[in-house]
Amino acid sequence: MKHAINMVLTEHMEAYESLKGQDFISINDFSIDDILSVISLAKEIKVAKKDKNYWYYNRILEGKILLSAFLEGSTRTRLSFESAMMQLGGRVLDFKSKESSLKKGESIEDTFKCVGYCCDVIILRSDDPKYVYDVAKATEIPVINAGNGDMEHPTQALKDLFAIQEFKGDLNLTDYTSTFIGDMRYSRTVHSLVYPLVKLGCNIVLIAPQQLRMNQSDIKNFGGHVEEVTIELDEHRQSILEQKNVIEAIKKSNILYATRIQKERFTKESLFSDEELEIFEDMYQIDNQILIHNPKIGLMHPLPRVKGRARELLAELDETKNALYFKPQAEGGLYTAMALLTFICFDP
Repeated sequence: MKHAINMVLTEHMEAYESLKGQDFISINDFSIDDILSVISLAKEIKVAKKDKNYWYYNRILEGKILLSAFLEGSTRTRLSFESAMMQLGGRVLDFKSKESSLKKGESIEDTFKCVGYCCDVIILRSDDPKYVYDVAKATEIPVINAGNGDMEHPTQALKDLFAIQEFKGDLNLTDYTSTFIGDMRYSRTVHSLVYPLVKLGCNIVLIAPQQLRMNQSDIKNFGGHVEEVTIELDEHRQSILEQKNVIEAIKKSNILYATRIQKERFTKESLFSDEELEIFEDMYQIDNQILIHNPKIGLMHPLPRVKGRARELLAELDETKNALYFKPQAEGGLYTAMALLTFICFDP
């Protein structure tokens, strides 16, 4: 059994040595090579599961315990990681914040310093951007960021990259264009995904109303500016451009990534009047007419999407070959979680 398990990581030994025991708080914590190794192992796990050749994965983290600490609501990320740990042979502890000493006024640092003695890895989501950093500093075990306020969601970026690879066939994204539409300011999924896309050679187009544009400082972190620029990254040249013409962007895009408006992250003073918000939601709603302009485009969404009139992607798109947001995007959350936990937690 041990020999079989070691075989799993033979082709990824460099990444394993790099990632073992490491926190995953920002997508920038991993090199592009390490990210690609996670995606590669996720693909191997998917193929093994499909071919019924899955037995050597289901004990790879035997004896390990994942603490699932979601202080903010989650469906896909929480269940993906909990299922991933169990399918790898490990166990899951569910941290219930409302039943913990946090309710008595205990600090986040003291709480997780103690619970860290009960497990081998923590996955944490909070609406407070600082919590994940405080927990990582307080504990001696790896901490995985499952979303910290409006800052980042690096585990989502992994499954997004997995989905793009499944759609395209590889992650050589030179001359590839990904267009993001919706909330660029508060969407942590976009903040995490743009970085590796740019590093992989992808051109980025950001479409958002004035109030929800990505912060200029964030765009500078990706190597460009708010205005259209050509940026140098290694031997590639990419451009980051914010543009209002949705149809023109769609025509030249390979991927369209829609996001909902993160109303829960607005400050007390609303960024929109009700009328303005309704106009924006109507203007950027995606329906099957998009396929007239670009029949080969891949459609992605981190989910959840808003139900009812304001839905970003209409249900009429769900059964098209263009729709990637259920399979392989949401589906890929399980495989990327299994790969990530294997790299971080496995002891040979």
